[in-house]
Amino acid sequence: MKKVVLLFITTILLLSCSDDDEKEKTWNEINIPVPTMSKMVMTEVEETYMTTSTAINTIKNEYVYTDNKLTSYTNTQSISIGAEIVQELSHQVTLQYENNLVTMIDSEDNKWIYTLNEQGYATQCTYTTISQVRQYNFTYTDGYLTQLHENITSINGTLQPENASHTLSLVYQYGELISVTSPSLTNESFTDYGENKIMYEAGETINYYRLPCLDLLETYPLSFHQCALFAGILGKPTQHLVARSTPENNNNEYTTYSYTFDNEGKPTSIYSRTHYSNKINTQNISIAIE
Repeated sequence: MKKVVLLFITTILLLSCSDDDEKEKTWNEINIPVPTMSKMVMTEVEETYMTTSTAINTIKNEYVYTDNKLTSYTNTQSISIGAEIVQELSHQVTLQYENNLVTMIDSEDNKWIYTLNEQGYATQCTYTTISQVRQYNFTYTDGYLTQLHENITSINGTLQPENASHTLSLVYQYGELISVTSPSLTNESFTDYGENKIMYEAGETINYYRLPCLDLLETYPLSFHQCALFAGILGKPTQHLVARSTPENNNNEYTTYSYTFDNEGKPTSIYSRTHYSNKINTQNISIAIE
């Protein structure tokens, strides 16, 4: 009888291993080449509130490419009341490529210097401002960014007293983003939250234009590297566009993402809806690609 039970257990284990092996074999990574384009403009229009009336804030992010390499990024915000523009702000970043280095300098003379590996992905970055230096190390698994570590020092070389070191962790499975765990910032005066883990679900649309998930652009400390994401130097893109995200163990909040495309398959908009327990926030970004 014992032999029969052992034989049954062994058969189950072999079948389970066979299923796992078969799943590994049936997943074929999609080769997503660098898209051919000279410019991508992402525009968002939102309402904002001034002292006496409601205004319209138009946010435009323009990415310019030369020979399929990102060479400049410009962010402009125009606040208007009716037909009159009452405030306009602009911020620009230029990119230079030399051997295995990518240097980015913005309009305020802040500087990023990225060191690339043989695959063209950044392994290190030094970000220098007038008051501090931020050192970053990037870790990849099978070409996907899985960890970002940040150390902050003041300009005179002393370590910042609070939260001077942060680590962001990303998990991928079969080329899809599964989760992102952002660091605790509870000691920072302008924040009031701890470690946060967001779960992601991929849709069925192949990510031919290498669009990062909107959440990642705002996730600290990856938020300091938005240009690097659009320059394609922070690892492979997700195989498919993200369709849904939700905080871990939070059934009352989730975000869904939908996309539109033109006849050539170029994305023309990203629309997100974040559902809370008592309200819904929406975000609509139009995309123009040349």
